[in-house]
Amino acid sequence: MGVIGKLESLNRLSRVAWLVLGLICVVVVGYVDIITGYEVGFSLFYLIPVVLVSWFGGSPLGITFAMASGVMWGVAEALAGAKYSSDWIPIWNRCSDIHRGPALAG
Repeated sequence: MGVIGKLESLNRLSRVAWLVLGLICVVVVGYVDIITGYEVGFSLFYLIPVVLVSWFGGSPLGITFAMASGVMWGVAEALAGAKYSSDWIPIWNRCSDIHRGPALAG
């Protein structure tokens, strides 16, 4: 089976399957983000499940995963020990970063 055939088989997966695959991807990326520390940027990797789920599962599911990825990213930074000079900085960072996901998903 060539590349086209493999992509067509991905298109046959149900929304539930994409939901499960997307959740697994977000959790795996979050875990790797935590163990590598907050100094290493992982924003590109959080967008991979958003793009895949949006493409094959639809925009509403993709937007949901954009938000889930943003939350996981914030949790990963906190668990990795990120320190900020003010409490509002991580909130601002997540809000400014989270907008990229829905833009790609929609």
